[in-house]
Amino acid sequence: MKPPPPVPADQTNISPFAREGLNLTSKIWTTFWQPKSQTFAAGQASADTVPPNHGYLLWPSTVAVQTIIEATRASPSQYSALLTTSIESLEVFYSKQYGAYCAWHNFPGNNDIYYDDNAQVAVAQVTAYQLTQNKTYLQRAIRVADFLVSGWDSSNNPGGMPWHLDRRDSRNTCSTSLAAIAFLHLSRVNSTLAAKYLPVARACISWVLTHLQNESSLIMDNIKLIDGHWKPQTLTWTYNTGSTLSALCLLYTLEPSSTTLQSATTLATAAIDHSKSMYDRSIPDPSLRYWWDSTFFTHLLTEGLLLFLSVFSPPLSSTQHQSQSQQQQQQQLFPQLAPSSTSLLDSIRAELLRQTEYLTAHIRDPADGLYFRNLRLYTIGRAHLEDFARMTGDTKRQMEPDAAERASGEGDVMARPLVKTLLGSAGVGRALLLVGEAGIGR
Repeated sequence: MKPPPPVPADQTNISPFAREGLNLTSKIWTTFWQPKSQTFAAGQASADTVPPNHGYLLWPSTVAVQTIIEATRASPSQYSALLTTSIESLEVFYSKQYGAYCAWHNFPGNNDIYYDDNAQVAVAQVTAYQLTQNKTYLQRAIRVADFLVSGWDSSNNPGGMPWHLDRRDSRNTCSTSLAAIAFLHLSRVNSTLAAKYLPVARACISWVLTHLQNESSLIMDNIKLIDGHWKPQTLTWTYNTGSTLSALCLLYTLEPSSTTLQSATTLATAAIDHSKSMYDRSIPDPSLRYWWDSTFFTHLLTEGLLLFLSVFSPPLSSTQHQSQSQQQQQQQLFPQLAPSSTSLLDSIRAELLRQTEYLTAHIRDPADGLYFRNLRLYTIGRAHLEDFARMTGDTKRQMEPDAAERASGEGDVMARPLVKTLLGSAGVGRALLLVGEAGIGR
């Protein structure tokens, strides 16, 4: 199956970011899709692949499917066939024994199952259903959501959702907030599903905000059982704040309240604050800082900020997420977020434009049109280190090479060739398509 041809640069009915996202989706397909095995795989051993054929794990495969879903939303006639084919490829990971998807292809006795992976699968399946009305996708989303509910610890001692099926010594934001997103999407389908999943979603969000929001309002990674005590692990990955923000915004569309709105506003404000720890604070000048981690995380923060704009700024795309009564109630509760305001909404749009332009200008490899994984240029290669020096004026920065940007192997990381991975490119592709759909950068 061949992907659609590149979108012409002079086509004016599509935003530049959406055009780049569609073209990147096609390149992802031609580079990583294996028609013979009907799975995603790399050309050589590299991050997130399994020997001997370098097939990709569930996580990157799911992000690729999510990117194709967004490409289908942007151009249904061209990408629907790729969506049908790619989403079926996830079933090779499915375990009937557990009612969940394994990190690698299922086989008897495989219990390598992650709750966050399964939450992303559930989100992919339900959003594919919303787009296509294919009930098979809805049924799959429900069965995975039921697995996720089984992992929810309602005791509040410590509560939350584990990361892995057999490792219950941590309770993670990624599992808990991504599961909440899946539950909320399902709750939007009909009242029966809402009765089943909305209370759990509400509890998930409350737990994360209570246990994992730090003093700067960002969301920490997890709490971990250490020496008999549950202790917060304080790293602030972008996707933890992003997924929690998405969950809050989706909850507001179902249950509008000033408390939910205020929590979402606090998170959104913190997410674009260059002084906070989701930015690369090794750069002295705050105006030159960008989000610090990786493309496969930042697409979830991009999504959360776009949802905030969609839900709380009616002129953009409120009809997709809000009824008229919800819009009126929102404006009555928080008039500073009314359409005629607002510095926060404008700042979010400006920051999303800035971050997306950074991806296309600095993370894209012009040799093949694919993207690297890291946002910190000094972790990729020497040419990127030189780019970093030009951008920041920091000529003394040394390489901090990330092995995941290079082919797998032994010895000196810098001696191995740079590679592009499915996870890195798919994360960018999804972000580009989401931003393009929102009309930012047009």
